[in-house]
Amino acid sequence: MTNKNLYTIVKESSASLKTKLKWNTLKAKPKVALVLGSGLGHFTENLTDKRVVPYKNVKHQPQSGVSGHAGQWVYGKTTQGHPVLVAQGRVHFYEGRSLFMITLAIRMMKELGLEHVILTNDAGSVNLNFKPGDLMLMDDHIYLQFHSPLQGIG
Repeated sequence: MTNKNLYTIVKESSASLKTKLKWNTLKAKPKVALVLGSGLGHFTENLTDKRVVPYKNVKHQPQSGVSGHAGQWVYGKTTQGHPVLVAQGRVHFYEGRSLFMITLAIRMMKELGLEHVILTNDAGSVNLNFKPGDLMLMDDHIYLQFHSPLQGIG
């Protein structure tokens, strides 16, 4: 992490992604973003009008070390024609990243004007009726990290 103000990093990262995606040429700007966890990277295969930018090509963007996380941004349209911005993979606190860096993508989405974010993850369950690949909606969790990624920018 540099000595820059954290908000400046968000602005620079967002501007870098906008440039790489040619954001100003998009006819339809997305209002919805998705953050894909392990096993859901194939979601982007059915998007049309795709524009792909590897995280390594975006200023300040951390790289994920988790298998199954492609580590790229994908703009595209769903089969219904809705524009979306997809973060294909993410970085984690257990990878040694700072709380700010694990939330950078979400902060960038807000800076880009996205209004809704759908977060996915590979979660276990004690419900014996669930099979691998089943979808479930989580409305709470037990957080044992003792640090909050929701801390302010400073």
